[in-house]
Amino acid sequence: MLAGMRVSPAETIEDLLQRAPVAERVLHRFGLDTCCSRRSPLKEACEKRGVPVDVVTAALAAALDTGARPESPPREAAAPVDPAESLRMIIARFQAARAVFDRHGLMNCGGEAGPDERLDFFAKAHHVPLEALLRDLRAATEAPLPDKAAPSEPRPPLAGPKAIPVAGQSAAPRSEPSGRFTPFLLAALGLTLTFGATLGMINLARLTTAWGWGNLTPPSIWMHAYVQVFGFVGLFIMGVAYHIIPRFAGTPLRAPGLVTPSFWLQLAGVVSIVCGFWLAPDAARVFWLVGGLALVAAATLFTWSIGQTLVAATPGPERFERWLLAGAVWLLVATGLVVVTALANDPTWHLVLWPVALYGFAANWIFGVGRRIFPIFLGLKPRWPQVESPAYVAHQLGVTLWAAGAWPGEGAAWLWLRAPGGVLLVVAATAYLSSLGAFRRDSASPMPVEPWYRGYILATWIWLAVGLIAGPLVSAVTLARGGYESVILLDFARHAVAFGFVTQTIMGVISRVLPVFTGNPLWSPRARTATFALLNLSVAVRGLEVVVVTGLWPEAWSLIALSGPPAVAAVVFFGTNVAMTLRGPRGAVERTPVASDLADAPVLRLLDIPGALDLLVGAGFTPLANPMLRATLARNVTLRQACYLKGIPLPPIVEKIEGLRTRAS
Repeated sequence: MLAGMRVSPAETIEDLLQRAPVAERVLHRFGLDTCCSRRSPLKEACEKRGVPVDVVTAALAAALDTGARPESPPREAAAPVDPAESLRMIIARFQAARAVFDRHGLMNCGGEAGPDERLDFFAKAHHVPLEALLRDLRAATEAPLPDKAAPSEPRPPLAGPKAIPVAGQSAAPRSEPSGRFTPFLLAALGLTLTFGATLGMINLARLTTAWGWGNLTPPSIWMHAYVQVFGFVGLFIMGVAYHIIPRFAGTPLRAPGLVTPSFWLQLAGVVSIVCGFWLAPDAARVFWLVGGLALVAAATLFTWSIGQTLVAATPGPERFERWLLAGAVWLLVATGLVVVTALANDPTWHLVLWPVALYGFAANWIFGVGRRIFPIFLGLKPRWPQVESPAYVAHQLGVTLWAAGAWPGEGAAWLWLRAPGGVLLVVAATAYLSSLGAFRRDSASPMPVEPWYRGYILATWIWLAVGLIAGPLVSAVTLARGGYESVILLDFARHAVAFGFVTQTIMGVISRVLPVFTGNPLWSPRARTATFALLNLSVAVRGLEVVVVTGLWPEAWSLIALSGPPAVAAVVFFGTNVAMTLRGPRGAVERTPVASDLADAPVLRLLDIPGALDLLVGAGFTPLANPMLRATLARNVTLRQACYLKGIPLPPIVEKIEGLRTRAS
């Protein structure tokens, strides 16, 4: 279309660009786009620049004949990426950054907008050198935009999953979906709010008070236990594992087709066992066996998928994989014990089953994931790496001996194994926390650690210590002296570990990572705080069992039931928070900035406030005096970023802009 157009030396640069924008490349090459006013004739501009006008007109004619698009003019340099900037803000500024983050392990976390996590935190969490990540981001964000193809000449699509997307194009396909965990979490919450925590509250009232709802039957206790262990804890760990392990390993989940079958098998197994005990007592054994087989199948699929993914990963410095693999193996053992218990129709096998499920499956997964994330989230400095391997071995051996010592049989021939098993569990947990750096005061975190999260995890460790002392350690001492274990004391120890340690760890970690998974802010920090307070109150009240069994206050037996309502309330607050966070904001509209978020508002939006432009230019943001830069650079840069780039203190600027807005309103 441009071929044949003539260029006159008397034509102004402005007129030339209006009728033939492709001329911009040639003008830029000769320095004619900046040497003088665009209203100057081409001949005058050439004379000022010392460039032969005939050479310029010939180059312009050639560009017009080919219809070539001009090379991109020098753009105002985009604001460099700040390590303290959130991934969400970086992706909003540079669409191409999304592919870089996905390549380094983000894998669609946080939805299309990305998580609201700092860049330096992301680099540390994914073991990416920060300088290398910044270098990759610079390369991606400074890449020139591709030419816009003519309508008659469609451009071929970008090839390969690692192609860098640009403005106007969709991001390269990510290999990992972001919502695998959702059905697992929702099903787990539904189970615990019915036959889990809620039934446990009723059971406790039946057991300890005269005003309980009827007599407590053993199947009611079993329903509560199966739902809490395989329903709540099992489904939560499986769902979160399917999401985080590929991102920890830096490789797609192996056998992803097994995720959905494992979910339905796990859920069906728990429901089958509950239905048998509750609705069909005469056929309970059949439902029990069918449910157990479903749990075995679910555990097998889960172990295969996660195991293959971990094997395909490049080993990291933490060696957390061994804890996870051991936990998966113990899950297989636990589900196998469910089948054995059903076949034998002997509930005394539960004495073996529950330690395997709690200390073998759940604790191994918590130790493994904790080894990977706690140094980052809590700023811990791991020490004594040579201690962790013995701790790992001691824990597996401790679980084996502690569970085997409860083996049903005449004369309890295996009972002597519980003493060394209990000691090994205590030693292993102490060594693990020591190697993790849990007992050190110094911090290695590049950013402030969130106090609420530190409180959650610290409380879990306290209850783990209490449970290990009241259970395995006291039992080991008692058995060594030839005495008998206290059933009531073991019950408290089991609940301190199951609710205070395992459940609270799940609640704390989920409250921390769910906003990262979904890209939605946590629905209610107050509900998170209420969950923490109520859960710990519940376990503390349950501690009255210790007061009763030691004879210090036997009358406190009827007060133990008071631990039930806070436990259920904690689960309700937590479940509501999870469900509403998964749901995300609906119908949200862009808010006018308020004082608390002026710093993170785009500069262009702040310029709508009367007097803000003069204030910012006078403070040193001189590029804003240029209308073109205001329309481009200010659109994608926040006030915080601008202050960082210019080395200008942020608080005084925010305060002055807030004052301008107040006067304007």
